[in-house]
Amino acid sequence: MSRPSHLPLPSYHRSPYGSTPPSYFMPSQYEYQQGKARKRSNLPKQSTEIMKTWFDRNITNPYPSEEQKALFSRATGISMTQVSNWFINHRRRCPELRDRREKHRASGRDSEML
Repeated sequence: MSRPSHLPLPSYHRSPYGSTPPSYFMPSQYEYQQGKARKRSNLPKQSTEIMKTWFDRNITNPYPSEEQKALFSRATGISMTQVSNWFINHRRRCPELRDRREKHRASGRDSEML
């Protein structure tokens, strides 16, 4: 059964703010213009190749120092944050490291059962 359109909404359906919510609930035009919803793009292939080469050579300890990250940043033209995030993501996605983590977890469960 539908409600006739000329009747007001019950109080529990009405907004406590009236017909429009306060401005702090609404994203401003400024936020949209400043690219808050920026499109994701991939890093340049040359940049990732440099970091991947280092990663593969240091697979036993794939954690570059802050100095090494700064070198990557300068050599590749990407920010330190992008370099750090690339290494974080690559460690998570690397099949060799994933296998090692799973074996470590399994051995931890085996020792708990003893």
